[in-house]
Amino acid sequence: MKKIRELSGKSEWRFFELPGRDAEPILKLEKMGMVIIPFLLPYLSDTSQTGAVRVHHSGHRDTGPYRRAVIVNEYIGYIINRIANHEFYLPGKTGEDDGISLGDYGLVDMDRIRSFQTLVANWYQKNKNKSLEERNLDDLQDAFHTNRFAAYYWLGESKLEKYRLPLENKIKELFKGDSDTLKDSEMVDCVEALAKIGNPKSAKIVRKVTSHFSYRIYMTYRSQEEGNSPGYSDQINDLFRVYRALAKLGHKKEALVRLNELKKKYLEEMDGDTQKEFLENLKKAEKW
Repeated sequence: MKKIRELSGKSEWRFFELPGRDAEPILKLEKMGMVIIPFLLPYLSDTSQTGAVRVHHSGHRDTGPYRRAVIVNEYIGYIINRIANHEFYLPGKTGEDDGISLGDYGLVDMDRIRSFQTLVANWYQKNKNKSLEERNLDDLQDAFHTNRFAAYYWLGESKLEKYRLPLENKIKELFKGDSDTLKDSEMVDCVEALAKIGNPKSAKIVRKVTSHFSYRIYMTYRSQEEGNSPGYSDQINDLFRVYRALAKLGHKKEALVRLNELKKKYLEEMDGDTQKEFLENLKKAEKW
């Protein structure tokens, strides 16, 4: 731990990111793998300062950027997350909005430190003999959305057929209950993963997702008399992402026809910036 305490430097991009992540002491511990996790847990209680500094460009015009010294357990948390390929997270009283991720902040509250130590220790006992594949499949059901999104990406990047059904089943699960923007974002990542795997059989479930996003457009831009609902910032981008997944599965013509139908029905109802975004994406879609 002496070398960890001696780490120096500051956030290169000034977005409060942890500096020195490619430093030799960090990489050496990472390479030791899962077996080192139990030995790192006691050091989550190490609140001593290192020579490194987190910096954020925002601040006061007189005092400059916001700065804070990095403490040892921030690096320990980062290393544990990297080895586990899993983000450890403690929910707050109001759910994810009030929670904390291991390594993102310096842990000084002993109750939280002990909670993280217990959380990681329990995860380790459950997962120490599992492969990365098995852990990513487990993370499809993780309580923390960051781990779910990471699993979708990992399974898609593998391009392996055996992950098709788990992803399709996850989409079916996301359709249950009330819809929300988080579920929608998860559906987008799932269909993109399925498009990378590339089995035409996935077109059925991907088509269902495209219909869901088309309905979202309808709900946003139908008349006030019918009772429209507000959209969200990434709505157009997400719409084209799911249709692109359908196109990649061999249904480009269908995707373009349905997008042009949306253009015909709702383009005039969109504000100028949204119209521009829709038309730019539609032009790019011709080259899918």
